[in-house]
Amino acid sequence: MNIAELVRFKNDLELSPEAFAGMTGFSFNRIRRGRVQGEVNFSSERLAMIGRGRRLYTLALELCGSREAALEWIYAPAPSLGKRSPIDLTITDLAFERVERLIATLKNAAQPVASASASGEPLLPLALVAKAETKEPETKETTLQESQNDVPTSAATPAAAVKITPASTEAKGPKSDEKFRIAEQLKEARARVAELTKAEIARRMVALGFVNFTGAKLGRYEIGYEASWREITALASILKVKPEWLAQLGQAT
Repeated sequence: MNIAELVRFKNDLELSPEAFAGMTGFSFNRIRRGRVQGEVNFSSERLAMIGRGRRLYTLALELCGSREAALEWIYAPAPSLGKRSPIDLTITDLAFERVERLIATLKNAAQPVASASASGEPLLPLALVAKAETKEPETKETTLQESQNDVPTSAATPAAAVKITPASTEAKGPKSDEKFRIAEQLKEARARVAELTKAEIARRMVALGFVNFTGAKLGRYEIGYEASWREITALASILKVKPEWLAQLGQAT
C-alpha cells in the first residue's frame, strides 16, 4: 500500500494514532513527520485486517446512507455482536463474518421500505434500523467491552472494560436543550485526559444514549459549534469536570 492509501484509510475511519497502529502495526507519526515515502510493506495478516476495515466502512456507508451515521454505527456497541462495536470485529475473518451477517440482516429488515422508494437516494430507514440495533436502554448499565470466548480483543478498543452509568435525562441547571459554546473549555478538559481520544469519547457518549454522537461531532464543538446542556452534562462526566465550567457558567472541579 502507498502512503496516500494509508492516510485515506485512517481518515475514512477516523482512527486515532493508537487505533491505527493497532490495526496496521505501523506508527502514523512516522507518516505525519514525512519519514516514510512510497510503498509500505505489510504482512498478509495486516493487509487482511486493513482490507476488512475498508470493507466495513463501505458496507456501513451503504447501510446508513451518510458518513456521519456510518461512523456512528461502526463505533457503537451492538447487542447482536456481544456489545462489541463492528470495528472491534475486524481483527479476524471469522469475527468479521458476524458483522457481515448483521449488516445483511439489517438490510433485509429495511428491504420492504426500500422497495417502495424509487428515488435512488440513501434511505433513512436503513440508518434508523442500524441505530435501533446499536442503541442500549438508557436505564441499563453498559460495558463498552465484554469478554467473549469466540472474539479476540481488538487493538482499536481499550483492553480494559469501561463501565459507564447512563446520564440522567433530567439535566440539572439550564434546560436540557439549551445550547452553549464550549470550544475553549473542551480543549482544556481534553488536554487533562489526553488518553481519551475523540473516538473513545464518542463511544462513551453513545453508551450514554447519545446515538448520534461521533468523533466528528466532538471536533465541531472544538471549533465553536454549540452543544446542548444535556450533551455538556454527559461530556463533563466523561472528562471529569463540572458541566457549569464546560458551559462557561462556573468553575472547574
